[in-house]
Amino acid sequence: MEATTKEINWLEEAKRLKESQEFERYNWWKPEEGRYSIEILNNGEPFDVVLGSEDEPKIVHKVRLEIKINGSEETKNWGITKGKTVRGLFGQLCTVAKKNGGHLKGARITLLVKGSGRNKDYTVLEAIENSNSEKKEDIPSADTNFAKGILNYLQLCKKSMTKQDLYRIFDIPPDRIDRAIEILENENKLVVEFDGTLVVL
Repeated sequence: MEATTKEINWLEEAKRLKESQEFERYNWWKPEEGRYSIEILNNGEPFDVVLGSEDEPKIVHKVRLEIKINGSEETKNWGITKGKTVRGLFGQLCTVAKKNGGHLKGARITLLVKGSGRNKDYTVLEAIENSNSEKKEDIPSADTNFAKGILNYLQLCKKSMTKQDLYRIFDIPPDRIDRAIEILENENKLVVEFDGTLVVL
C-alpha cells in the first residue's frame, strides 16, 4: 500500500501571495544597530502575521506604527510584535503611551538598538526614565536602569560626548542624568575627564 502524501494547494498559495502584496505595499523599517530619534505619527494599527504550516499555523500579533526617523521627511512603517513583558520593546512603548495620555501618536522617542538578527536588544530611553515608580524603594533600580540606557547610548555614539551634550539631547531633568553618570562612575563603567568628556571603560 502506498503512503499518501499531502500535496501543496497552489491556489491557496497564490491567494496568500496576493494578500502578501497588500502587506508589502508598506515601506517597512528594520532597524540596524545604532541610535535613532523617532517621531511616532499614528497610534498604532493591529495586524497579524501567520507563520508555520497550513496545518499548524502560528499567529503573531503585531502593531504597525507610522514613523519618521532622525528628522527625515520620509514616512516609514515599523512592525512591532505584541510582547508580554514591561522590559520588551512593546512594553517600553506602553510605558511611553502612559506618559503621553494613553497614546503614542505625537510621541518622540530615542531608540537604542544593540545586536543583529533575532538577537537585537531595544532600549527606549523615555520608557526607562518613566519607569520610575513613586515608591521610594523602587527609585534605585529605576536609576540603575536609566544609567544602563545612558551607557548604551554612549557606546553607540560615534563622537565624544559631555554631560552638557546629554542635557541638550534628552528631555530629561539634568539631575537625573547626573545620577546616572555617578552610578556608572561608581561601577567603573565610565570616567569623566577634566574637560567634561565622558569616556566609556
